[in-house]
Order: sequence, then C-alpha cells, then structure tokens
Amino acid sequence: MSEQSIIPQYDLTSAKLYFKSILDYRFDLYEHTPDLVRLVQWQQLTEDEAVLIGNDISSPNNWLIHIEDFKAKGSIKPDIDSKHIMLFIIFSTYAPFLQHIIPFTVQQKLDYKNMVLEMCCSQFLNENIL
Repeated sequence: MSEQSIIPQYDLTSAKLYFKSILDYRFDLYEHTPDLVRLVQWQQLTEDEAVLIGNDISSPNNWLIHIEDFKAKGSIKPDIDSKHIMLFIIFSTYAPFLQHIIPFTVQQKLDYKNMVLEMCCSQFLNENIL
C-alpha cells in the first residue's frame, strides 16, 4: 500500500459510492497492514480508544459529517442514528481480519465486502436511490 493510498479518498458522489469507498479503503488497509489490525485489537484494551487512532485523518470519526450530509439530502434514512451506521461499518470491515477462527480466501473477503455494501444499501439508504 503506497503512502498516498493511506489517506482515504472517499467518493462523495452518492451515499452508495461513499459506503463503497469506505469499504474498499478499509479492506485494502487491513489486508496490507496486518500490524494495524493488531493495533486495533490492542486499542480495545485501553480506556481511551481515541488516543491511538481516533483523531487520525482516516478515522471513522471523520465520517459523521458526510453521513449527516447524505441524511440531509435524503439519501440516507433519517430515522437511523448516524453513529449506528458508523459502528456497523467499523466492525464489519475489520471482522474478517481480526479473527482467525474462520479462514477466508481472498475471494471470500471480496464476497463479504460486497455483502456488507449490500447490507448498508438495503438498511441505510432510502429505497428511491438504490
């Protein structure tokens, strides 16, 4: 992973493309930086999780403003808490890399990522924009 690709380039064209770009970025990041996965595991043991990576430019904390903007535009269902969306994406993206009980092939990880995207779209987006 190049240094330039460490900084996320999220697609703000639509909510679906925004979710896809987040998933693509995080899957690529975890696939190519296994030390980061171990850091995330260790970070869960600290009381102040934001100390390590919470303020970083690639932090999910930076998603909130964009999710709220998509809600204001009517792309994302207004009755869903934006932080619930963030939590779903955070845990869904690092789950296949965090656990070692269920081995995944590269294709299975890609299929899983596509499934997560479809779940985001079906659960969070307004039907008229799918």
